Amino acid sequence: MSNKGTEAARDAWEAAIAEQLEEAGRSHARGDLAAEAAAQCSLGLLYERRGELAEAHRRHAEALRLHGELQDSAGQADDLGNLGTVRYAAGDLAGAQSAYRAAQALHHARHDGLGEARDLGNLGLIARDQGDLARAMSYHQAALKLHRAAGDLQGEANQLGNIALVLQVSGRLDDALRYHQGALVIYRQVGDRAGQARSLGNLAGIRRARGELEAAEEGLRGALALHRELGDRQGEATQLGNLGLLLRARGDLEGARRHHEEALALHRAIGSRAGEADSLTNLALARMAADDLSGATADLKAALEIYRQMGHRQGAGATLTNLGLVHKRQGELGLAAYYMRQALELHRLTGNRPGEANTLINLGLLDAQQGDREAALTDLRQARAVLDESDLALGRDVLEEALRELGA
Repeated sequence: MSNKGTEAARDAWEAAIAEQLEEAGRSHARGDLAAEAAAQCSLGLLYERRGELAEAHRRHAEALRLHGELQDSAGQADDLGNLGTVRYAAGDLAGAQSAYRAAQALHHARHDGLGEARDLGNLGLIARDQGDLARAMSYHQAALKLHRAAGDLQGEANQLGNIALVLQVSGRLDDALRYHQGALVIYRQVGDRAGQARSLGNLAGIRRARGELEAAEEGLRGALALHRELGDRQGEATQLGNLGLLLRARGDLEGARRHHEEALALHRAIGSRAGEADSLTNLALARMAADDLSGATADLKAALEIYRQMGHRQGAGATLTNLGLVHKRQGELGLAAYYMRQALELHRLTGNRPGEANTLINLGLLDAQQGDREAALTDLRQARAVLDESDLALGRDVLEEALRELGA
């Protein structure tokens, strides 16, 4: 997207915010609490989309206060859901979960199926981050049923995408691809460009996992252009990080580092703790590939601290594996095994099949390096079983080569 287009998007956000600020002021002056609450809610949504999470939280909290004075339970339920979304984006999983549960209780009491469906879907996102894939799937399927019953295509697409992400973590890439494609069809049908951008990015992630790098890059660049056109900084940061991963897979370490640093700066600017941790992890991987092991270690430890503070077990597991790899490169094999075994336990606990396979392969290579052939064969054969049960391609060539070298 051109700079002129980016500036136009920014100007549109500024104009919309200015309009709602004026409306909030006018409503407050005439004592119209309902209109003031509506303006505060709109401001919260605008600031959230622009990535200003602290200001978004303040506006949604003010809307909640005003709706409380009005004893408007419908407004309170929506405000609680909005607060949950801002807290989730900021990495406060416990706070988000509390808000979503309160919103769900109010929506359920009011027999508001659509509102409850949104809350269930959001609770599913938290369950996935916490590593409870079965509970996440249950939430998303319940939400999908409610959206379909109401004829809500937008909500249906959102839940199809969420189900796909759970399937993706579980290693069921063919099923995940089908759900993401279903979501994309609906987003295009209803004209939801932000949804299209998310789906394009998610589809590209599956293609990258399959080694289809050209198709993945095309999808990611299309998603990035849409996010920038919409002024969606959170989405822009996510796709910059995904492009960095793809460039690293292609051997362009400088390009990967540059994209991850851009993503990190954006995530920090908007206050996204999960995004910050993801970017630190990705940046560490680029540093590892460039032999900057001390820099990689510092980034990984910072990411691990954030993930643990959030209760984000998926991210913590991946980071522990990567810390093990850094220590292996430094010749600290005992410490490497220690971190990898911790990671393996988390991956199995959370049902993260790609993470489990990757960690088992790395443990097998580590065992072989230490001269423990039997342990190496055990880990590598377990990894092969995981890959065979999934649709995963990444790592299989390394696995098979290691088994051949061990005479298996």
